Amino acid sequence: MSLEITEWQRIQHTLNNIVNLTSIEALIMAHKAKITVNEMLKCQTISELKKIPIEHVFKKMAHFKESSAYLIYKQEFTY
Repeated sequence: MSLEITEWQRIQHTLNNIVNLTSIEALIMAHKAKITVNEMLKCQTISELKKIPIEHVFKKMAHFKESSAYLIYKQEFTY
C-alpha cells in the first residue's frame, strides 16, 4: 500500500515539475492535443534523455496525435 502511495507521490512531483518548468503555451498545446498524464511523463523522460526542451517534445507529440500513424497505433494497442 505504501509503495503505491510513494509511486503516486513521485508521479505528482514529476507532474508539478513539468507544470512549473513549462511555458503556458506548451501546456495549452498539450491540453488541446489531449496529451494524457502518462504521455506527459513519457515526454518528460524523452526531454531529459535527449536534452531537448519539453516544449519541443510536446509539439512533436501533438503532431503525432494528429497523424494517421497515431490512429493506427490507437487501433492496434488500445483495448
